[in-house]
Amino acid sequence: MSSRIESKKLFNQFCSTAHKESSILKRIVQLFFVVLISFLFVAKPQATDISPDKESYTAHLTLPEGSGPFPVVVLSHGRGGAKGSHYGWGKQITEWGFAAIAMDHYIPRGHDRRLPHGVMGGRDSFDARRDDLISILKVIKDDKRLDNAKVTLAGWSRGAGFVGHGIWDQEAREEAKLGHPIKSAVLFYPEHHAFYNNFTEKFNLPVILLTGNEDYIWVTGWKDILENYKNKNHPLVLKLYEGATHCFDVSHFKKKVPSA
Repeated sequence: MSSRIESKKLFNQFCSTAHKESSILKRIVQLFFVVLISFLFVAKPQATDISPDKESYTAHLTLPEGSGPFPVVVLSHGRGGAKGSHYGWGKQITEWGFAAIAMDHYIPRGHDRRLPHGVMGGRDSFDARRDDLISILKVIKDDKRLDNAKVTLAGWSRGAGFVGHGIWDQEAREEAKLGHPIKSAVLFYPEHHAFYNNFTEKFNLPVILLTGNEDYIWVTGWKDILENYKNKNHPLVLKLYEGATHCFDVSHFKKKVPSA
């Protein structure tokens, strides 16, 4: 109950500074702050792969009940790949009334801990996510079920690079010919190197950042650099979970402070 009360207070504070922003953003914030649900044994929801380039990435689309076009949240996984929790978030977001697109940038390219190529390197991953972003924005633009004026990008850990491309990479958005700016962004324990090594401008849209106060990305990065990205014209909501570490929403993750 206390977490619900705290979430309501945070949401109300956010809305008081974001009255000029879209109501769809307020809805996203409210829903993400209700509670962090457990994804233990979550199965991949019924979904349709809408990727036009299945040798590079998959894009599992789930739609809510009702008639569209629906606001859409695009999910980009972290270094460990698209696991059950990744698709669990997609399912939850869909139940909240949004279309969700859960990306897999790795396995179609032959990268995974269990595959011959192993985990994709940082720079290769960063560049691949940019290509995938351009491709999926083109799909969203042409899909009448999706509202391409209400696109939110969500990134977990290394998925922050995917979100960063959507926020600041004007050439990528122009190549996608989306016609609308990205509406908002959600960052779960964003890998800080993906940001300050590549993006230095202030956030130009509303952002929610969720991490733990014992997460290495907070202790050694965001704690010091977050102020550099704040923009007085757009709300930046920080949710810092007490005692939480990296990948706090992944049930099987055991390491308190993962190695680099």
